[in-house]
Amino acid sequence: MLYRLLLTLIIFLSALSDSTSEMRFFPSDKLIQIPHSSLLRSPSIDVLYIHSAEDNTNYMGYNFGSKIPMLFIHGDNSMQYQFGGFGGVFTRFELFSESFNFVHSDFLGGVFMDAEYYSFSFETMLYHISSHIGDDYIYYEDAEIKDVGFEAVRHYTNLEVIKMLIISIGFEYKFSKRPDNLIFYDKSLLVGSRIDLHSKGIPIFLECELEVTGIENSPNVGIMLGTYLGYLFNNILLNFEGQSRELHEFTIHYYYGYSKMGYFYDRKENILLIGPTYRF
Repeated sequence: MLYRLLLTLIIFLSALSDSTSEMRFFPSDKLIQIPHSSLLRSPSIDVLYIHSAEDNTNYMGYNFGSKIPMLFIHGDNSMQYQFGGFGGVFTRFELFSESFNFVHSDFLGGVFMDAEYYSFSFETMLYHISSHIGDDYIYYEDAEIKDVGFEAVRHYTNLEVIKMLIISIGFEYKFSKRPDNLIFYDKSLLVGSRIDLHSKGIPIFLECELEVTGIENSPNVGIMLGTYLGYLFNNILLNFEGQSRELHEFTIHYYYGYSKMGYFYDRKENILLIGPTYRF
């Protein structure tokens, strides 16, 4: 059975390579680099201070994840495609608590297909999230243990209006979720924009995104202001002329809406996040 699958894959890739001008496995550069991180779900490495205005509590978020391109295809026309996988772990700890209480963790995994055509780019993701409540929260808050998670498809269409402005529209559909009374919406509309002044020699970007989950629900809103640390220190402070891909960011981030932590999806959050991020 495995032999037949491998043979089918080889035949498919051979036929695909004959109809393309370029095909590469595990490319070193990501075709599309729009993180969509203002709604708190972008695989990366970051350490964030989090202040919750809802309960006046301070947290730390430790997140680890990445987007890994595995196959790049450049067709005979101007269309380019990229396929791969992504994953991440999102955790939250309560500061100034009895033992730096572990509150929550989410595990994310999925596959993606990106495409680019002139000023348009398209991102489609199929993924799974599994949520787990922290041991300290179970102990100190007498929290109930239950299986929480969902599977979903998400799509974005992005348009580069000018060099420093990208607007996005998308949707998400959770086709499997548990439990229904906690994850109470399955469809959402996503609208966002990103202003990036890097091309003008200013290492600052502003990203905002709105998620509409239904007429009866108020939307989820995320706003992120950030700077590229590599450009800030190397190009501006050290007068280094070369420009490499920007991997290090420092952001101030505001989010208001339903919680993205799986055990608390039906709760509202009003949080401020500050800290460094590394994207690779």
